[in-house]
Amino acid sequence: VDDGLALPEVAATLELDATGGMDAKAPVRAELLLRGETANVYRLGLANVPATELEPNLRDYWSVIYPAITPTKVSHHYDASSGELRLNMEGSAEMEWADGWGRKVYEIDGAGFSGRTDFEREDGPNKDAPWTVMFPYFTQNITLIKLPDSGAGFSVRGKDADQVIGAVHYKRSTAIKDGVARTESSMRSLAPEFPNSEAEAVGKAMGDLAKERVFVVSPSAGASTVQ
Repeated sequence: VDDGLALPEVAATLELDATGGMDAKAPVRAELLLRGETANVYRLGLANVPATELEPNLRDYWSVIYPAITPTKVSHHYDASSGELRLNMEGSAEMEWADGWGRKVYEIDGAGFSGRTDFEREDGPNKDAPWTVMFPYFTQNITLIKLPDSGAGFSVRGKDADQVIGAVHYKRSTAIKDGVARTESSMRSLAPEFPNSEAEAVGKAMGDLAKERVFVVSPSAGASTVQ
């Protein structure tokens, strides 16, 4: 029976406004929504930071998560009735549009997956024991990119995902609609362990999934349009 989390315990949303062109700094807004024990741990941590150091600490925190972003405004709010903690940030980003497939391409933040691929064990009484999985566990990443020229001629490159690997459900979807490239990815554990008999297949599947990357692709190599 799946008694996992119904809502993400960690949900990150990143909004990038690239309508000024691919060579311009992009205004950014981001939110980290925390629930459950994760929210409580962060809340207690923030409560122990001196008031004069809180804003610099939050700026540093966001800079570590998104190194290409310069935070200009940070805030946090804890809702005691829901137990939700929200960390918010505004700033600007240097979006690194690289060359690829004869176009300019941008690798979408938060769209990739990573996980364990090596499940080798030494001989012993526990060699065939099940492999543990963090449970319950549910995280979500949403990235929104407002594109130049209302997205005309832009496309996305990369595979969607909807598969269970090692008792974890991995999902990802990407599309461009109304001039906005939107990617949503999530990881949700379904059980606290999986059998050792599946370990080799799990390692291979995880390795294959981790190699998949998702990009926004421009209309042409020289495109740097302004809406």
